[in-house]
Amino acid sequence: MALSIDEIAAAIQELGVKDEPLTRIETMQLLCNMAETLRAIKVSPAFLELTEHEEFFTDNDLFIGDAIQALDEILDGAKRADFIIGKDFYDWGGQACPDGVSPDFISGYNSARLEASN
Repeated sequence: MALSIDEIAAAIQELGVKDEPLTRIETMQLLCNMAETLRAIKVSPAFLELTEHEEFFTDNDLFIGDAIQALDEILDGAKRADFIIGKDFYDWGGQACPDGVSPDFISGYNSARLEASN
């Protein structure tokens, strides 16, 4: 049963999806939820029936486990980055930036440091 655009829009509104940038925590929660959703789909009888059918194939020989592994790896990387970003916040004592140091500078500093570590 395909949903109409109006039904999808109503469902999104019910979820309270905001038209604002996601926070780091929201981003990581979504990644985790996506991976868990794929794990649930992977073991569902309906999905197994589809993937075991002789007509099931993907153009690049990808399987749902590949998507789960990719999400898990992205989530691990995000957790490491969040730890470093959060560590910098706590190094300042969890307070506002020191006098004369703008939050934009700290944000840029963290971004540059993360890029350098990759």
